[in-house]
Amino acid sequence: MIHERTLQEPHGMSHPITQPLRPLTDAERSELTRISHAPSERLNRHQRAVALLAIEAGKNLTDAAKAAG
Repeated sequence: MIHERTLQEPHGMSHPITQPLRPLTDAERSELTRISHAPSERLNRHQRAVALLAIEAGKNLTDAAKAAG
């Protein structure tokens, strides 16, 4: 699954990131799901897990960041 990602430039212009995320393995997906639901995880780990799962689900970087908080 290839996702187009963009990198924000200082003046609001963006360009596509050329290296898409690789598909997650079942083990990675399972661990990210566990982290995203675990109340004992650090906030930054939780946010990263939520963002990666959102990107894999087809959301763009902006929407993934919003989902992660």
